[in-house]
Amino acid sequence: MKDTFLDIALVLFGIAMLVAMRQKSLLKFIIFVVILALARELIIRFYA
Repeated sequence: MKDTFLDIALVLFGIAMLVAMRQKSLLKFIIFVVILALARELIIRFYA
Protein backbone atom coordinates (compact mmCIF):
# COMPACT_ATOMS: atom_id res chain seq x y z
CA MET A 1 0.00 0.00 0.00
CA LYS A 2 2.93 2.31 0.77
CA ASP A 3 4.32 1.78 -2.75
CA THR A 4 0.96 2.74 -4.27
CA PHE A 5 0.96 6.06 -2.40
CA LEU A 6 4.52 6.80 -3.54
CA ASP A 7 3.56 5.99 -7.15
CA ILE A 8 0.60 8.40 -6.92
CA ALA A 9 2.92 11.06 -5.45
CA LEU A 10 5.36 10.60 -8.35
CA VAL A 11 2.54 10.90 -10.89
CA LEU A 12 1.30 14.10 -9.20
CA PHE A 13 4.86 15.41 -9.19
CA GLY A 14 5.17 14.75 -12.92
CA ILE A 15 1.85 16.46 -13.68
CA ALA A 16 2.79 19.44 -11.50
CA MET A 17 6.13 19.74 -13.33
CA LEU A 18 4.42 19.75 -16.73
CA VAL A 19 1.86 22.36 -15.61
CA ALA A 20 4.60 24.53 -14.09
CA MET A 21 6.65 24.34 -17.30
CA ARG A 22 3.64 25.34 -19.41
CA GLN A 23 2.64 28.21 -17.13
CA LYS A 24 6.23 29.15 -16.26
CA SER A 25 5.03 29.59 -12.70
CA LEU A 26 8.10 28.58 -10.72
CA LEU A 27 6.80 29.81 -7.36
CA LYS A 28 3.66 27.66 -7.51
CA PHE A 29 5.80 24.69 -8.57
CA ILE A 30 8.22 25.16 -5.66
CA ILE A 31 5.32 25.45 -3.18
CA PHE A 32 3.75 22.28 -4.63
CA VAL A 33 7.06 20.39 -4.38
CA VAL A 34 7.46 21.41 -0.72
CA ILE A 35 3.89 20.31 0.09
CA LEU A 36 4.41 17.04 -1.82
CA ALA A 37 7.67 16.36 0.03
CA LEU A 38 5.98 16.92 3.40
CA ALA A 39 3.04 14.71 2.40
CA ARG A 40 5.46 11.99 1.26
CA GLU A 41 7.27 12.09 4.61
CA LEU A 42 3.96 11.80 6.48
CA ILE A 43 2.87 8.86 4.30
CA ILE A 44 6.21 7.07 4.83
CA ARG A 45 6.06 7.57 8.60
CA PHE A 46 2.39 6.59 8.80
CA TYR A 47 2.77 3.37 6.76
CA ALA A 48 6.29 2.42 7.87
